[in-house]
Amino acid sequence: MSQELIDLTKLRSHITELKAQWDDPKKPFRYLIYDDFFHPEAAEMILAAYPDVTTGNWDGTTYINQKNKFALTKFGESYPLLQQAFNEFNGNSFLQIVENITGISQLLGDDELFGGGLHQSVTFLNSLYK
Repeated sequence: MSQELIDLTKLRSHITELKAQWDDPKKPFRYLIYDDFFHPEAAEMILAAYPDVTTGNWDGTTYINQKNKFALTKFGESYPLLQQAFNEFNGNSFLQIVENITGISQLLGDDELFGGGLHQSVTFLNSLYK
């Protein structure tokens, strides 16, 4: 897909309300809820491209309190659409919007996706299909 996946124009138009939501003192911690983050057709394409845990190069390395969790951080040529999505998350345009909403300056993208990327919990997924 040659066009952007994240609807940056729409996101920019909601910065003021998202900043107010972020700064809401009534919430126990800061978080945002924002619908239609991706262009609708892009969201459907990303969902279709999301590989199941038996496909691809999933990493099963877990930490002390994790069980049956898998992560995928290297997309290469196998998943160009997913790579594009993470490139947009790490891009200056998106990071500047996040800076404007949160007030956190000089945010940096993480091209290595340390602790990020795609994640799946096999135990949870198995419970859905029983």
